[in-house]
Amino acid sequence: MKQFFKKLTVLVAVLCLALGFSALTACGEKDDDKLTYTVHVTCADAAALAGVKVQFRTLPGNERKGEVALTDGTAVCELQSATYSVVLTGLPDGFDYPETTLTPSYREATVNVAAAEGPVEKVTYTVKVQLPDGTPVPNIIVQLCNTPTGGEGQTCNPASTNAQGVATLELDPAVYEVHITEGYPAGYTFDSTKYTTTETGGELVVTLDRIS
Repeated sequence: MKQFFKKLTVLVAVLCLALGFSALTACGEKDDDKLTYTVHVTCADAAALAGVKVQFRTLPGNERKGEVALTDGTAVCELQSATYSVVLTGLPDGFDYPETTLTPSYREATVNVAAAEGPVEKVTYTVKVQLPDGTPVPNIIVQLCNTPTGGEGQTCNPASTNAQGVATLELDPAVYEVHITEGYPAGYTFDSTKYTTTETGGELVVTLDRIS
C-alpha cells in the first residue's frame, strides 16, 4: 500500500509539473525578467473572432513562445524581451489581417481583421492612334500611366498599335493618362496631357498633332 501511495505521489508531482509547464508555454507568467505584450483584435463582424487565439512567434526563428485566447478582444502575454510576430489562429475562412510585429519598445498593437478582398477583375483599355485626317498609325508605342501628372511613383503600361492603329491593354480599373513619347511619323507629335481613359475601360481615339 505504501508503495502504491509513493507511486501516486510521484505521478501527481509529474502531472503538476506538466500542467505548470503547459501554462507557462500557453502564455507565460509575470516575473521581473519578462515584459508584457498586448494585442487588441478588432473586426466589424464580431462573430469572426469567436475562438480566435493569438500566438506570439519569435523574429527571427518563428518559434511559438506564447498563445492566449482573446478576452474582450484583447490578448496579454508575459514574455522574454524580444521581437515577436503576431499570428491569429481560429479565424474563419475569408478573413485576413495585416502583418503585425511587437518589439521590446513597442509592446502593444491593434490588429484589424477584415474580410479578405478577392482578386481585382481586369478591364480592357483600347487606344486607337490616328492622324488628323483619320489615317491609323501602326507600330507606335502607347503607354497608359496611372498618375495624372507623372512624377515619382508613376507606373506606365506599354503596348504597340497594330495595323489598324489600335493598342489593347488589360489593366486594373483606374483612370490612366495616355502617353506616346516616341515613334511618331515625320511631321507629327503628341501632347500627353490631352487624353485620359475612364476607369471602366473601353475605346479611346487619340489624334497626333501636326508640327506647324
